[in-house]
Amino acid sequence: MGWPFAVVFALVTAGNLAIVYRWFVLKRHGSLVPLIGGAAGATACFLLPADWLRHWWFVPLLVDPGAVPLIIITAAFVAGQLFKQLMNRD
Repeated sequence: MGWPFAVVFALVTAGNLAIVYRWFVLKRHGSLVPLIGGAAGATACFLLPADWLRHWWFVPLLVDPGAVPLIIITAAFVAGQLFKQLMNRD
């Protein structure tokens, strides 16, 4: 039952990692698929028959660059923009 979620996690995460590669190595633009890969991987951890995976449900959210890393980078960018606006007020 959890294998389709594991496959979605693998495909979306591989695609997101390829986009990160394009950004930093090839200097080309791309857009990440947010949260889908990490959420599918976390769901797979609960649905796959290996009980030990349930303890590691958060790892797919950290591995997929479109999940928690994207949220952290976006929050830092927004915080920086807000700080810049506050510093530029007269």
